Amino acid sequence: MSYSFLNMFKAILPPWLMRTEGLKVIGGIADVIDDHRDRTVAGVKLRFPGLYTDEGVDKIGRERRLRRGPKESAPVFAARLQRWWLDHSTRGNAYALLEQMFAYLLGANVPPFEVISYNGLRHTIDANQDITRDSITWGTDETGNWSQVWVFIYYPNTVISDAVVEQFAAIVHDWLAAHTIGHLVIILDETRLWDYPQPVPDWNDTWYWETEAVVEDF
Repeated sequence: MSYSFLNMFKAILPPWLMRTEGLKVIGGIADVIDDHRDRTVAGVKLRFPGLYTDEGVDKIGRERRLRRGPKESAPVFAARLQRWWLDHSTRGNAYALLEQMFAYLLGANVPPFEVISYNGLRHTIDANQDITRDSITWGTDETGNWSQVWVFIYYPNTVISDAVVEQFAAIVHDWLAAHTIGHLVIILDETRLWDYPQPVPDWNDTWYWETEAVVEDF
């Protein structure tokens, strides 16, 4: 329990000042100081997710480049925010990117994600958060830029909102290495993708989509 400044004033001020009208004036001043102190303490505690209140975790998440999932509760997200420094220590590799995308949809219907490097190294995460690695034929887009990744999301719905696409794109952008070019491919449910994987001189034109897919480059 915090100490009241009114009690402190009672201890140090003369008795005649703490009667009737004087008590009202001093009490009003003490209340303002108490409120300012409480707000200052709360502001400091809010910087530490989960310590004081769950309010503000979304703002902290934006500062730390962590996106709160649509079904992620505030306490769960606060726990993820507490280990942000450790997570960012591996930012730029496929494992960190896949784990962040998985965490974003945790509690929802988590689809498979794939991250493919220019040299054909593919990392895949499944619904059990198990990451596997293999190699495929890839990387012949003729640009010569080796620092590229292709991120595939097999989305479980037949439609996807622009807001969700923006969130996925933001996660990929935030967790790629700074010099890496990213390609985001969201394959909606009931969409068929032919000729994948294969050498891709012009990957977007070579593949054949039976229905729509979302493609973002950045």
